[in-house]
Amino acid sequence: MTDQTQDSRKLIENLEGLALKVVMLEEGDLPGLGSFLNHLEAVHKLVDAETAPEAAMVVQRLEEVGNKLILQELASAAQGQ
Repeated sequence: MTDQTQDSRKLIENLEGLALKVVMLEEGDLPGLGSFLNHLEAVHKLVDAETAPEAAMVVQRLEEVGNKLILQELASAAQGQ
């Protein structure tokens, strides 16, 4: 098996795991959001920005959304909501 095939397989497995984490997330689930971001970071490491700039941009935007969701949840928790 070539390195490219192994990298593609790892990327597919990580994307499938990421999709599962998104489906399982519930409102207010900070540990789940943290796990999602950790998984997303693993995906980001597998995406080559030079050969797949669109994919790298999507992953970066997802990270931004995830961070905003965590900050929003923390702000809501601090306000007692």
